[in-house]
Amino acid sequence: MILLFPIGGILADRINKRNIMVVLDFSTALLISFFYLLVGKMNIIPLMAITMMLLYGIQGAYQPAVKASVPVLVGSEHIMKANSIIDMINSVASMAGPVIGGLLFSIFGLSPILVLSIGCFLHRQSWRVSSIFHLRKRNHLGIYLLSGLVILKKVSILCSKSSLPCGKCL
Repeated sequence: MILLFPIGGILADRINKRNIMVVLDFSTALLISFFYLLVGKMNIIPLMAITMMLLYGIQGAYQPAVKASVPVLVGSEHIMKANSIIDMINSVASMAGPVIGGLLFSIFGLSPILVLSIGCFLHRQSWRVSSIFHLRKRNHLGIYLLSGLVILKKVSILCSKSSLPCGKCL
């Protein structure tokens, strides 16, 4: 993570921030998909260590893009407040995330959490991609709904192919 923060900052200054976020969200979904497919086929400890290192690396490149997009999204008088909100959300997620994740893991197991994570990252990516269309076409509500339905269908297909009880992953 520490190694990729400077690289993420350089990329955020030179490349479209939305594109960085889309690529990194897709990379995260792909990485979690590989993890999902390899669980049970490999030793979980090295698989988890490698996956976590890669996820932290992605986070290290992702955060500068988020921070660099704040001035574009809010007026100059609200930049400090927006940065504070982003930092507060990151702090709450860092504290509450492992607790909620542990509870969900104890209730549902690993597979539903992985499938849900893949679906969430793909859904978030679909919102960003559809925002490109929003800028080009003003009929954005239909695109949002359509992209959301496509993602839900993909997640339900993943759930049906896994050994999950129906409806557990959503």
